[in-house]
Amino acid sequence: MGKAKKKTLGKKASERERKRARRKNLLIVGVSAAVAVAAAIAAFLIFPALDGPSRSLSADNAQTAALKEYIFRDNVIPDAARNGLAASPAGGGPYVVFLSICDPESRALVARGRGDTLAKAWDDADRQAAALAEENGLDPLWVKADLVRSKETIPTGDLQQLLGRHNSFFRQGVSFDKNFDTAYLEEELNGNRMLTYSAEAQESNNEGDYVFRVSRINEYRKDYYGLEAIGEIPEEITLFSTLGYFCGEDLAVHELYNEGLEKGRREVGLVDAGLVTPIAISASMYLRNMIKPDGEYVYGYYPITHRLHGSYNILRHSGTTWALLNMLRLMDVDESHIADIKSAVECLVLDYVEYDDEGRAFVVERKADEVKLGGSGLAIIMLTEYMDVFETDLYFDLVCRMADGILSQQNEDGSYYHVLNFPGFTEKDEYRTVFYDGEATFALSRAYSITGDERYLQGAVRAIEYFIENDYVGYRDHWLSYAVNEVTKYVHDPRYYDLALRNIQENLGAIWSFRTTSHIHSELLYIGWETYVRMLEQGIETAYLRDEFDFEFFVRTIYKRAFQMLDGYFYPEFAMYMRYPAEAAGCFFIRHDSFRIRIDDIQHFIGAYYLYIKYYDEFSPYLVFRF
Repeated sequence: MGKAKKKTLGKKASERERKRARRKNLLIVGVSAAVAVAAAIAAFLIFPALDGPSRSLSADNAQTAALKEYIFRDNVIPDAARNGLAASPAGGGPYVVFLSICDPESRALVARGRGDTLAKAWDDADRQAAALAEENGLDPLWVKADLVRSKETIPTGDLQQLLGRHNSFFRQGVSFDKNFDTAYLEEELNGNRMLTYSAEAQESNNEGDYVFRVSRINEYRKDYYGLEAIGEIPEEITLFSTLGYFCGEDLAVHELYNEGLEKGRREVGLVDAGLVTPIAISASMYLRNMIKPDGEYVYGYYPITHRLHGSYNILRHSGTTWALLNMLRLMDVDESHIADIKSAVECLVLDYVEYDDEGRAFVVERKADEVKLGGSGLAIIMLTEYMDVFETDLYFDLVCRMADGILSQQNEDGSYYHVLNFPGFTEKDEYRTVFYDGEATFALSRAYSITGDERYLQGAVRAIEYFIENDYVGYRDHWLSYAVNEVTKYVHDPRYYDLALRNIQENLGAIWSFRTTSHIHSELLYIGWETYVRMLEQGIETAYLRDEFDFEFFVRTIYKRAFQMLDGYFYPEFAMYMRYPAEAAGCFFIRHDSFRIRIDDIQHFIGAYYLYIKYYDEFSPYLVFRF
């Protein structure tokens, strides 16, 4: 094979600084602070024989040295796995080791080594990694090792059936040959969108990219390794699985999960309040740092492409700020942190609130010139939380006027009219989303909690009666759980408690089996716990509680969702494969939407973990740590 062309981008430190300067204006302000929190807790060869020193990276890099020492000490790799590494099932072959190195200012570079022993394969990968580091002026702070433990050769066309409909959920590496000359880790494939999942293929009808996005593969090869483009995808490919290990700034080595939905993230012990508190705090810090000087948020960010979300939603602005206010109860923060949250509150109050001729207040979605029921609902929830956290009545009058606005959108049967035009406050859309109903009812109950105005409580009660009559349990709505929980603080009707229990029980099977992180459904469960406990404290017994409610399944699902939400946390071992890892680490993401980071997603993650932390001591004696 001819010697591959060296990468020229970023070879000198000065060029690296120019690259950083060019993207500085696009960076999310202050997000790099969250990284520190997260850290505490062949022309066709992709891996050519690079020119450079024969030294190993581990001779100069503490992280690589720590990984090597850890992996090669006695009994770290189980015998069965070690045999798998050696045999490389489906035809035998050498040991294969991948080393991913990251600074973390730029996407990880990946080296591959082979050898007839694991030690030789490691040393080969180590030399390749050292050459990559020197060539790119890289001082790795995050290093990840992947040892190939199994492989299977399949027809390329069969891969489509394995990809499924959920974007980025395929979790095996792919080699275009049996010798691993051209091979990509799963994280490289998904972190560069090299695969076409079935839903995407059906939408695009692009037969040429039905399995692999060849153009993205070639961009990756050229931009990061200076390699020539590949030709046609072979008719057969080799799928492989690995044993993974990660080492970061603190030099602690983390074994990674190697199977299941959690594949690729660090193994953890008991998912208790102590484990998730710093994670929720780091995401809160990230979210706070998304607040711009005008009080709005950087609405969303796509870390694969380093692209900002081009929209805004004032409803989600309120919900996000509410979550940050709750998290203040768990954090030691400085005045600047508080000032940023207050600016987000003031942004809504000053820029998005309008009044009708009767003096009632509404939140206006400016981009659409409309009033959404849920916008006013979430604004009340945010403002009442603000007054509780800061022990003030600053927004008392505004909450009353907004609650009056919600009542004006409620029908006699307890249902709501969802969307009004602005200006004029004329009717636009009778129905938009079921979430608005729960948000508005939750808001009316919160308004009652600070005003004592029976009109607001009675409006919430009418809504709950409508939810019962129209079987809202089928919507699997977390806002319904919030609404019923708030109403039952004041009205201890057994039917309302049964509604809360049914919203849990009749949705448990689906919530248990979700492949996604499903953070909103974690909220449904965790706020439902508060309602369940209140029911017991009030001495309310119902036939549904006695005969239908599966308490053990409830608590098993509580724990499973807390564990699985970690699949959506940007640990460094996930973030290192994004375009600029430091802009993602320490936050939550949505894997099936190109690892999207968006304010409302963070809201629901930290909202769920806030409740998990809040009630952990209550339900921990009952938790079942198996699933």
